[in-house]
Amino acid sequence: MNEIIKNDILAVISNAIEILKVKDKKDIVKLKELSNHAIHNASIFQDEDSISITILIYSLSKVIERKFGEIDFKPVLGLLTSAAGYLVKENIDEYRKIIKKLFDLISKIDSRLKLYIGEVVRQAQIKKG
Repeated sequence: MNEIIKNDILAVISNAIEILKVKDKKDIVKLKELSNHAIHNASIFQDEDSISITILIYSLSKVIERKFGEIDFKPVLGLLTSAAGYLVKENIDEYRKIIKKLFDLISKIDSRLKLYIGEVVRQAQIKKG
């Protein structure tokens, strides 16, 4: 993985962890802002990892918006922390496994994951122009 992309993904994950630790309704707005940043970068980098973290953050913002009081943030925070740790250690395969687990967790909470994927791809195409 490209070093610039890795550092950007680490920054996105770190920001998401900090936002989710607070467990506030304001998290929705902050996650949407973080998602917009990630969408911009995915449109620039156009690689699998940038796109997957973008979809993940966007999906989290949507899930939290729809089901704020119903979500246990601990599993999400634990998996995000693990993902960041593997990425720092340059263990990309394990990082990707954790991201897949996060997608599995989100899809169990909200059946609209495929819709969110389409929305992110559309937004990235618009930003790309």
